[in-house]
Amino acid sequence: MTFVTSYHMQTKKSLTAEGKKKAKELLEKQKEEDSKMVTGVFKNLEVPGDTFSFVYKMYKDEPYQRYELKDGETYTIPLGVARHINSIKKKERDYKVDSRGDKTLETFVSGFTQRVQFLSKEFM
Repeated sequence: MTFVTSYHMQTKKSLTAEGKKKAKELLEKQKEEDSKMVTGVFKNLEVPGDTFSFVYKMYKDEPYQRYELKDGETYTIPLGVARHINSIKKKERDYKVDSRGDKTLETFVSGFTQRVQFLSKEFM
């Protein structure tokens, strides 16, 4: 009897002590960059004029933080949060239509639409 192992199991390698140290240094550098404060305008593209709230935690040693941002207001927030805001998208779906003109269960993602946006004043 032959067992097939997954590709990931075959290629998984453990980090050496030097590799772990380098990974930790890179993580600390990224964490430092993500904590830099940036000022900008929040835009709610999905529901203009409304507030948008979310909970954010990037690193395991940080506490969860709740953000509630109003469309058109200026905020000073960490760069990591600003990047997160700009990554919030929703899937756009297209439906197949059967011969009777009804939408079928078969859907596929046709693209993404950005829900919210943070426009940094440093880059404007």
